[in-house]
Amino acid sequence: MEPAPYNNVIRYLYQYCQKKGISSFPQLLASMELTLISKSEAADSSVLTDDDARSFFSNTKAKTQGLESFLYFNSL
Repeated sequence: MEPAPYNNVIRYLYQYCQKKGISSFPQLLASMELTLISKSEAADSSVLTDDDARSFFSNTKAKTQGLESFLYFNSL
């Protein structure tokens, strides 16, 4: 997948979830260590550094521990 459409979809999903008050989906993506595609992965990416890509879900990642427990117990 090209970096621009992929990054745009991830950003759109994140913004949509924020507007609708949905925190579980971004938390799930953060717990899976999903990141944006950076320039080190694709030269034509608009995300400059790996740190920028990793920090996209940084505010969400702190909340993922509870979600991981929830997902684990519901899978039993």
